Amino acid sequence: MCGCASAPIHCSPLAGELQCRPQAILDDVHVIFVESPVDIWHIGKLEQVCCAMRDMGLRNAVYFNPYHDGWLQLNEYVQEIRDENPNSRIMLVGWSIGALFVEGALKRLDANGESIETVVYIDSKVIKLWELLGHPDNYDRMVLIHRRHHRAPCSFPDAVVRYVDCFFHLPCAHQPQTVDQLVKEAIRLADDRAYETTPGRPYDACQVIVCKHY
Repeated sequence: MCGCASAPIHCSPLAGELQCRPQAILDDVHVIFVESPVDIWHIGKLEQVCCAMRDMGLRNAVYFNPYHDGWLQLNEYVQEIRDENPNSRIMLVGWSIGALFVEGALKRLDANGESIETVVYIDSKVIKLWELLGHPDNYDRMVLIHRRHHRAPCSFPDAVVRYVDCFFHLPCAHQPQTVDQLVKEAIRLADDRAYETTPGRPYDACQVIVCKHY
C-alpha cells in the first residue's frame, strides 16, 4: 500500500461529525480505496481522497493500487484485518476499473466464508456486466456512486444509488458529493460499531433505501 500524496481535496462538512466519534471506534473502521490501474497519472486523485479521510480521523484508511500492491492481494489484506481485529468494520471502495479488483476479492473472500460490511463502486461501468454474470453477495451494504447522466444498474441486493453532478469520468473520484458520501458511509460504520459495543444505546440508524435514485 502506498503513502499519501498532497493535493487539495474537498473538505467535507461532515468531517466534524465523523471526528466526534471516539478514536477507538474510528480505529475499527477500515476503508480500502482500490485504484484504477489505468489511471497512471492519478487524475482521479483517489490516493488524496484516502489521505483526506485519514486526516478526518480514519487512521485505517488505506490506498491500494493493484498495479503496485498485487493483482490478487486485496482479499489477503482484508483477511489479515479480520484476523488481527475481529471487531473491524470494512469498506471496500472501487473506482472505475478498480471495481473489478474489489469484485474479485469479494469472490475469494466468499469462498473462505468471509464477508465485509460495505462495498462502494464509484462511476464504474463494469458493474453492468455483473447484472448478467452475477456478483458475490457477501456484503451488508452496497453503494453505487454514479454521474447523474449515467443511470446505474438496480438489481443488486442491499444496494443504494447516489448520483453526483459531474460530467467527466476522471474527476468523479474526488468530486465533493463523492467525498461526502464516503464520509457518510464511514460514519455509518462507526455508529454500527459503537452500537455493538454499547448495549442498550439508542441508535438512530440511517434508512437504507434499496436502489432508490438520487
